[in-house]
Amino acid sequence: MIDKESHSGNLMKGSESFYAGIKGSGALAGGRARLFDALREQDIHKVEVVYSGGHDEGGTDSIELFATDGTVKQIREHIWPAYKKDTDGEYVMEAYTDWGGVQRLKRKQTPLSNEEQAEMELAQALSTPVYDQWHSFAGEFSVSGTVTWDVEKHTVTDSYDESVEYSEHNEEEV
Repeated sequence: MIDKESHSGNLMKGSESFYAGIKGSGALAGGRARLFDALREQDIHKVEVVYSGGHDEGGTDSIELFATDGTVKQIREHIWPAYKKDTDGEYVMEAYTDWGGVQRLKRKQTPLSNEEQAEMELAQALSTPVYDQWHSFAGEFSVSGTVTWDVEKHTVTDSYDESVEYSEHNEEEV
């Protein structure tokens, strides 16, 4: 079942989770054709990647997977690890050496689960057309758009609005 409210809920098909099924199929390393096939096997008919940016910053705003039964799942491109706590609820600290050679302490992170790692890798694969087109969003422009993956047709389309700021210096004797 696809649950729009829960980012980390398991999408089950058979005995393996949705994300593990996509990752295990080799789709993330196998190019678009394999990714389309893996999405279809998981009953996904469309993916929408909404993005915006310009003036040296930007990225994806949301990624939604649309299942053939009408349900929608939103996935995350970036998942930040939590910090470990001890039995008293205090943060576990670990030592590190900064660039100046000084020993310091920092909070120890909990590694991402395999499920979280697979979700993030899927989101990044689906976001690839955005970054292929706009790179780091550097430049004097603003853009907002949606990349749509049509699983049935094996097509990816980018529909966007772009505006460019234009200024001109004039000096006239009046």
